[in-house]
Amino acid sequence: MKQETDVPVSSFLHKRAGGVIVVGSGFWRRLTIRSKLIFSIVVCLVLPAVISVLVSFVWTRDVLRDQAVASSAESLSAANLFVSNHVKNMVYVMNFIQFDDEVGYATRALSEADPTTSQAQLLEYKQKINKTMDTVLNSLEKMYLTVLMPNGNYVATYSTYQFDPRQFMSEEWFSRMNALSGYDVLWLGAQKNYVSSLGKPYLLTVAKPLRSGALTYGYIIVSIEMDSLQQLFNQYGASREMMLVNKDGTIEVHTDYNRIGTKFAYADRIPADGAYSLFKIGNENMILQKMSLTSNWWLVSLTPYKEEIRKIEGIRRTDLMIESFFLIVFIIVLLFLVSRFTRPIAQLVQTALKIETGRLNERAAVRGEDEVGRLGHVFNRMLDQIERMMELNRVEQELKRKAELAMLQAQINPHFLFNILNSIRLKMMMKGDQENAGLLGSLSSLLRMTISRTDEFVPLHEEVEVNRHYVELVNARHTEPIELKLSLASDTLMRKVPRFLLQPLIENSYLHGFKQKGGTVWISSRIEGESLILEIEDDGRGIPEDRLKELRLRWFAGLSPQIVGDRRRGMSGIGIQNVYERLKLIYRDDFEFVIDSEPGKGTRLRLRLPNKPEGGNENV
Repeated sequence: MKQETDVPVSSFLHKRAGGVIVVGSGFWRRLTIRSKLIFSIVVCLVLPAVISVLVSFVWTRDVLRDQAVASSAESLSAANLFVSNHVKNMVYVMNFIQFDDEVGYATRALSEADPTTSQAQLLEYKQKINKTMDTVLNSLEKMYLTVLMPNGNYVATYSTYQFDPRQFMSEEWFSRMNALSGYDVLWLGAQKNYVSSLGKPYLLTVAKPLRSGALTYGYIIVSIEMDSLQQLFNQYGASREMMLVNKDGTIEVHTDYNRIGTKFAYADRIPADGAYSLFKIGNENMILQKMSLTSNWWLVSLTPYKEEIRKIEGIRRTDLMIESFFLIVFIIVLLFLVSRFTRPIAQLVQTALKIETGRLNERAAVRGEDEVGRLGHVFNRMLDQIERMMELNRVEQELKRKAELAMLQAQINPHFLFNILNSIRLKMMMKGDQENAGLLGSLSSLLRMTISRTDEFVPLHEEVEVNRHYVELVNARHTEPIELKLSLASDTLMRKVPRFLLQPLIENSYLHGFKQKGGTVWISSRIEGESLILEIEDDGRGIPEDRLKELRLRWFAGLSPQIVGDRRRGMSGIGIQNVYERLKLIYRDDFEFVIDSEPGKGTRLRLRLPNKPEGGNENV
């Protein structure tokens, strides 16, 4: 006999109160409600902020790059105006000397002078040229002009005490002017300083020939100091590098004199005008741009990307710091409020922990009109009710033990009954009453199945055998017998089916199909896929169509509590509706129960049962 024991307090609380303390195996399940709430609030505040910053960074990255390129291009354009003005002045001076009539006449005269030309006349020609040159250079600062004739005569605007302008003729570039037309310019770039009064190592120089038809009667060489250009380049800061580069990539003007005349390291990355090149030097992104001054000179800017977006990045950092500050303040305030609001819940948990140890006299000291206050009140009432229920449970268990003892004292062993029936059956067989002995054997087998068997599933062949005995007993009561015909596939005999599945269906055929008269019942079985197919068919009266629809609704839809047939009649009295509901509990929706009938021809029931119950209760 199974002994009932008192239910532990903690287990009772779990069952009756829905689980006061939830213990989980995972980290999240081990957290308290307060911790989960705090964690959720922090995540819901921080996560959108982080996502917002990331989305803003992605969306503004291209905008910042375009802004940085535009800012760099604007600075380059401003510098280009200044540098191109100097270059235009140099070209203007050369053109003025070339196309001025008096200077042209004097230059040709000096070019044609021979030893017979008097010094006075040579001086007159030079003074005309000097006068014009002084007039042109009066408004221009730090520009040095040389007019050199093929015969060695020259005019210069600087002191020739330490430098003879005729030395230009020995320079490599001088011969290249002979291949130029009178309108072409030789962009020499950085040349060694030939003006003695200057301490700078380089001058920016251009030159062009003076022609009259195919005759070259002179050369103009114009140089300017680089100070003003270098000062301009320095104005853009030490981080930004600006320079004048020729088309071969050689640096012509730079703030660092040591770089002049060297190859620009990133000449192969110089983009076209209006475009830009973005690449890394070390760990820093650089923007490279250029603007063409002449066909041979480019103004190039190499700018750190961070330098161009420094102000915007500063604004973004400030904005991020402000947002972070307020976010932290809000989190602190929320944590304080959550801690205060959830304090009663923590008190309830502490009370529950004390009760779990068996201190049932503990009560939650939570008051208030809000949900937690009402929960505390209900919690205390629940504890009072639990105490009363535990007392009732104790009394109930005591009464139950007394009832079990009384039942054991009055219980008759079923085997005693089976032995008596078998003894009677043997005596009847010994007296030659085989028919009644067979009926008594069938009754004994049927009672053994209904009384002593506790398993809910039996092999199909046992279920069919029980129903064979049932038919024999039914036939013994009536003059017109029921004939039971079987067509069972061999692979279905050991398939488990719910106990007493077929008897209510055969009983229904006898009571309503045959009207307690004779007839035939066919039972067949086969396997389709993984399912067992059972068919129970009779040749009784059948069911009219409208009546069949009504019965289907009663049996399978549960629209009426009254089922077909008298529930008090027959051996089991559970009826077809109860068979359907029982299969529903066992197999859920993974079975079929089909009824077909035709008046005057009979009724057929078709059942499809899965191999195993689909999560249903087998003990039904």
